[in-house]
Amino acid sequence: MAITAPQRVVGRSDDALRRWRDVRDRIQEDVARDRLDAEFNRLIEAVRGLRDAMRADLGTPG
Repeated sequence: MAITAPQRVVGRSDDALRRWRDVRDRIQEDVARDRLDAEFNRLIEAVRGLRDAMRADLGTPG
C-alpha cells in the first residue's frame, strides 16, 4: 500500500523545502539581518501554502 499526495501538495512541499535550504544557506553566509528576515518571511509563506494545500486535499477547513 502506498499513500501519495497530489502534485499540488508535492509542489508546495518542494517549495517549502527549498525555502528551508535558502534560510540555512543565508545563515551560513552570515548575511545581514534584513536579508535573513526576508528569507524567513518567504519560508513562512511557503509553509503556509503547504499547510493550505494539505488541508484542501484532505477537505478540512482552514
